[in-house]
Amino acid sequence: RSRRNSLGGSFPYARAHTYNRTTGQWTMVHPWAGCSSEMQDMSPNGKFCGEVQHLRESGSCGDQVSQGEAFVGEGTTASTIGLIGQFPDWAHAVNNNGDVCGEGYSADGLSVRGIFRPAGGSITVLPSLGGTYAFAYGLNDDGLICGYAERGLTGDWVAVKWQNEGAGWVIEELNIEGVSSLAWDVNTHGQIIGWDWDENTNQVSAVRLPLTR
Repeated sequence: RSRRNSLGGSFPYARAHTYNRTTGQWTMVHPWAGCSSEMQDMSPNGKFCGEVQHLRESGSCGDQVSQGEAFVGEGTTASTIGLIGQFPDWAHAVNNNGDVCGEGYSADGLSVRGIFRPAGGSITVLPSLGGTYAFAYGLNDDGLICGYAERGLTGDWVAVKWQNEGAGWVIEELNIEGVSSLAWDVNTHGQIIGWDWDENTNQVSAVRLPLTR
């Protein structure tokens, strides 16, 4: 659905909201002019993250691919977290500390890298497996991040986790049996959920790591 705007064009009018289950009330969180925004995640203590689609220089609305920027917030306040280059980024998960993970286009505008942004800090680009793409989708309060990345040599998509070992962030492939795998989320115990694809059976199976089906 779309509506007409004062700029003479039309754009989706999606707005990020929070919901209070006790009162049954929805509250809009959209301090930006113009275009759409959406929520991606909320922590147990009420912090949230998502993406906003900014106006282009022409005055028309952009989209996630051309004008998206990650945001983080709490209550009815939200603010964008910046870009790793001049190209869009996304926020997929937030923890109780207000740390955020997601991904953004690198400076060349071609490759995508996982990103981490500590509360009130600056964006860090997470290491990859040498491929074009890497995505960070889950984050716990201890700073353990999970997601998936493309191997540089084979082009396979595999589930990974990132940990900061003091000297910097380290990426590690997760021990999943299938050829392709993805990791979606991680809990406070460090257990990771996702799926893997078995090329022998051509089936996709839900997994939890340590590996259980």
